Amino acid sequence: MPTIYSMTNTNYGLYRFAQKSGYALFGGSNGPQGTNPLFGGKTSRATGGLSSLLGSQGFGSSMYSVFNLKAHTRAVLNSYKEASEGFYKTFDTAMDELSKSAAALKKMDYHVVGATEDDTKKNTEAALKNVKDFVSDYNDTIKMFGDYSEVSSRASGMQKLFGDASYKADTLKQIGITVNSTAGTLAVNDAALTKALKEEPNRVENILGKNGLAGAAEKKVDFAKTQRDKLFPSAQQMLGQNYQRALAYTSAGSLTSMNSYANVGTLLSLFF
Repeated sequence: MPTIYSMTNTNYGLYRFAQKSGYALFGGSNGPQGTNPLFGGKTSRATGGLSSLLGSQGFGSSMYSVFNLKAHTRAVLNSYKEASEGFYKTFDTAMDELSKSAAALKKMDYHVVGATEDDTKKNTEAALKNVKDFVSDYNDTIKMFGDYSEVSSRASGMQKLFGDASYKADTLKQIGITVNSTAGTLAVNDAALTKALKEEPNRVENILGKNGLAGAAEKKVDFAKTQRDKLFPSAQQMLGQNYQRALAYTSAGSLTSMNSYANVGTLLSLFF
């Protein structure tokens, strides 16, 4: 059977929480100004005894706050879990899509001029689609990291890494691809790219293929994947010193602890 000492020692943290939340333990001048007596004031304890204690507004509202804390804390942890899972799902999708479109850009035939006009048209349309798919996935990746840039410095760093194509802006512009100087996103000029594909396919391949933009994107994807588990902060990093407290309030034994808390107050109220 637990002793008064062990129960008091176990629930000391909850006492501290009550005080910080605006409740004095037993009323009077010991608590902060404007606090509510968690176990009733001295007069009510002396005259009303146990029934007065359990029926007091201070006790009822305070215990409601303590129990409510468990629900709110669990909601915070659940929100973190949903946000974390959402990030990793978005991250994995973005990396997979960009990897596929980069691979397609690396292996495609840049020599679009065929034996007939229809062949040339078909080849050109296929090449334009591959380039546009890559550009779309590349821009989505930049936007994705931008959306999470405030979550962690690593995510912000990834946004800068993928958005840094300015050093190739002049070269890309020559084949019909422009770089947004602010966001680093890409845009395709169909007519200019079609002209470049027909007239200088080897040059276009060097700029966009395995030794160019697509190859660079694959390297960035590979690096981002090595940083995957570090991009979104852990619950402990997000909550800081409150993490252990959150675990305590949402653990399987927390309700038992809270009941012990109330029992200690009842016993102490009877003594005083």
